[in-house]
Amino acid sequence: MKRHNRWLKRIAVFILMTWLLGGLQGEAATATVTVTQKGAAVSGGPGVSYRQYDIKIGSKKTLLKAVSVDLKTPGLRLAVALGGGQVGKTASLEALARSKNGIAAVNGTYFNSYSDFQPQGNLLVEGIPVHTGNTGTTALFTRTGELLMERLQSEVTGSINGSWDYRNNWYAWGLNHVYAEADASAVFTPARGLRTGTRSGKEVIVRQGRVVAISGPNSQIPADGFVIHFGPGPKAQAQFSKFRAGDRVQWRLNWHIGSKTGPVLDWRRGAVGLGAGPLLVKNGRVVVNPQAEGITHWKQTQAAGPKSFVAILPGKVVLMGNISDATVYQLAAVLQKLGVRDAMALDGGASTGLYWQGKYLTRPGRLLSNALVVVRGSAWPAAQVKPGWEIAADLVKAGKFEEALQYDPQNPDAHYQLGLKLKAAEQMAEAAQHLQEAFRLNPRNEEAINTLGWLYYSQRQYDLAIQAFQEEIRWFPQKANGYYGLGLCYAAWDVKDYAAARLNLNKAVALDPGGTVGAKARAALASLPQV
Repeated sequence: MKRHNRWLKRIAVFILMTWLLGGLQGEAATATVTVTQKGAAVSGGPGVSYRQYDIKIGSKKTLLKAVSVDLKTPGLRLAVALGGGQVGKTASLEALARSKNGIAAVNGTYFNSYSDFQPQGNLLVEGIPVHTGNTGTTALFTRTGELLMERLQSEVTGSINGSWDYRNNWYAWGLNHVYAEADASAVFTPARGLRTGTRSGKEVIVRQGRVVAISGPNSQIPADGFVIHFGPGPKAQAQFSKFRAGDRVQWRLNWHIGSKTGPVLDWRRGAVGLGAGPLLVKNGRVVVNPQAEGITHWKQTQAAGPKSFVAILPGKVVLMGNISDATVYQLAAVLQKLGVRDAMALDGGASTGLYWQGKYLTRPGRLLSNALVVVRGSAWPAAQVKPGWEIAADLVKAGKFEEALQYDPQNPDAHYQLGLKLKAAEQMAEAAQHLQEAFRLNPRNEEAINTLGWLYYSQRQYDLAIQAFQEEIRWFPQKANGYYGLGLCYAAWDVKDYAAARLNLNKAVALDPGGTVGAKARAALASLPQV
């Protein structure tokens, strides 16, 4: 009988909580919200200030504390700080702020505060992705000071020996995160620390883009590489079986907007990023829908209490801070009243904290996994290149073309860019080899074959130039460039096939009658001898 009564009490409490908490969403939608600034703004130097606001939501009174950051101010930017400088550690909010010499800081994403301290959201630190999560919303700050807020789904995929074909590729559930499931897989980088922290399964150790060892769990993470973990489950082990010592291995991270099939938001645009949620305001409209973002815990969806936030105002002004007592719906209504364009919730409860010029304005009740910090006197970080991170493409972007070809000898962009570099240095024979290979690997690169043709023309190797321009015409018959080059080759003093020259130059004029190539072809026609 006592056991039966206990169950009845639990059911009654559940029904009461559902009724009470469910009503809070409706209250935010119908209650009148008033926002009144409390006292004068406190300056933190150019572009930074702190304000307090008295908030009234219906009959409820609460307090909002906010730091505003004008990202148009030279030398002023944001940074993400990690506890202990790595994923899975914690530190005080003050220590996190001081680690970046920060003016101000607010607590960041959710994390496992009662167990292994792993964060739950996406984290981009100084241009480098260090953690992925598939719930909530991510705030991504670009190098131009823009703030993007999107619901992102992470996709980690990899190649073996340059092949992304399904027989040779592989995938991971995430980055620098230990999963409990047997079929889980994950990539671990030095941002995780010295070891992966896993307890079962097999791990592939990669240094400088090559597999150097196969190990058990909790492997040491090389400073110049990464570790791929595969759990003991059959799906994970099927992936693990593809790897051999000496294999060249790369991986890439894509963040898809909305779902795994959504458009890709290139993380390389970002300088810093932090995922939490839910999204509160989008384009000035309240859009709170935690369940749609995979956020289901009642403390994050319905409960009132202290909460932190980050928002963007028109004019590249960031607002970050916390409210002392509100639901996510009420917080959204308040921030909308403040005129924000976009806003999202950060962690709350005992994690809620705000640090300002050497002191706490809101002291967290626990150590934190990460924080968003205001930094002065440093530029936004550049895109980073790390071993194995789809390394050939990243090295090409960094201008390291020879190094890119060491990792991926079949990379057409590396061959093309190296060909241009060697041509500019007048190393024509080597340049021709790379331009030829670039076109062989990617015959849709008209610039590669056209540049090769003009290289041979400049060296008076007209037979090779004619072959190159003919190949260009074969792939691009409706473009004038190949015909113009071929016409000049036939008109050359060592060839003197003026009939063929006229035929091709007239074709170039016909294909580009009002353009630059057409004009050059007309001038060349006018200079041909009359025969």
